[in-house]
Amino acid sequence: TEIVAALGLGENIVGITHECDYPAAALEGARVVTTSAISPYSASQGEINEAVMGSLRDGHSLYGLNGEELRSVEATHVFTQALCDVCAVSYPVVVDTCAKIIAGPPRASPSSSDMGSQLAEAMGPAPSAAAPRIVSLEPEDLGEVLRTIRAAAEAIGPAYLPVAEAVVAELEAGFEGIRRAVADHAGEGPRPRVAFLEWNDPLFNGGHWIPEMLDIAGGDYRMAAKGERSRAVTPEEFAALEPEFIL
Repeated sequence: TEIVAALGLGENIVGITHECDYPAAALEGARVVTTSAISPYSASQGEINEAVMGSLRDGHSLYGLNGEELRSVEATHVFTQALCDVCAVSYPVVVDTCAKIIAGPPRASPSSSDMGSQLAEAMGPAPSAAAPRIVSLEPEDLGEVLRTIRAAAEAIGPAYLPVAEAVVAELEAGFEGIRRAVADHAGEGPRPRVAFLEWNDPLFNGGHWIPEMLDIAGGDYRMAAKGERSRAVTPEEFAALEPEFIL
């Protein structure tokens, strides 16, 4: 949602997930096309984790698509991901729903971490109202996050590639500005030890692009390496880190 809006297409967003909340202006008028079997407002993190683990064991998705809503918005492009089945609607559910409800054949398959092959798989023939183009984006590190902006632009149309390059350049300039600020204010001692938790019951570290972000910000983060998936961390492992900052 944020990528499409950053490309200047916020007014063209017709469908969103139940988790989309930014940017607010781009969400006005968009219909929620997903469903969730869990609520973060009525269940604890421990209870949500139990539900997630149970769904994975049973081969079920906690999230679904409202077929009628998806049909009604008449999307030409559907952006999704296959990186994490516990974060959003699973890729097979998206493909199956688009094939059955919108009557369009699957146009893409989930990619590897190779963004070039991902885009080649995701493009396919020109989309139609009956068969939207399905674009699956699953970056595993910060560089790939930036490449997904270009991939999204190319999937929508070549005219948006210059916009994507401008967005990427602005983000890269921001990263460099943070690096300079850290260098200007950092002392000669070691960097502060930082812990990053995506979940607290059980403890889950931050993976994928989080290590790079914390490195740019000047932190000493040892819970994961660049591109590694988030994983459960035992209390003993966490205590051994002796973090000075917990995010």
